[in-house]
Amino acid sequence: MTKPVPLAEARERHYQDTIAALVRGVVLLLDSDRVDRKLDVILAQLRSVRDTQTQELAMDAATQASLDNLNAKVADQTTIETSIETLLTGLSQAIADLKKGTSDPAVIAALDAAAAIVSRNNDAAAAAVVANTPTP
Repeated sequence: MTKPVPLAEARERHYQDTIAALVRGVVLLLDSDRVDRKLDVILAQLRSVRDTQTQELAMDAATQASLDNLNAKVADQTTIETSIETLLTGLSQAIADLKKGTSDPAVIAALDAAAAIVSRNNDAAAAAVVANTPTP
C-alpha cells in the first residue's frame, strides 16, 4: 500500500508542478517571441529580394524598350539609305538612257551637267555614311 501524503506536502508538490508548468509556458512564449523576431527578419530579407528583383525587371524592361527603339531607328535609316541609293542609281540610268536617245549637243550638255550633280550627290552620301560610321 502506498503511504498517504500529508496535505502540506501535497500542496507543496502542486505548487512546484504549477510553477514548473508556468516556467515551461514562459519559456515557450520567449521562444515564440524569438521565433517571431527571426521570422520578421526573414520576411524583411525576402521583401528586400523581391524589391530588388522588381527593380531589375523594370530596368530590363527599360533597356529592352531602348533597344527596340534603337532597332527601329536602324531599320528606318537602312530604308532611307537604300531609297537614296535606289534614287541616285535610277537617276544615273535615266540620264544615260536619255543621252542615248538624243544627238542635240545642248541636251547632251544639260544631261552631262545633271549626271555630274547626281555623281556628286552620290559621292557626298557615301562620304557622309563613312564619316558617321564609328570605327570599332
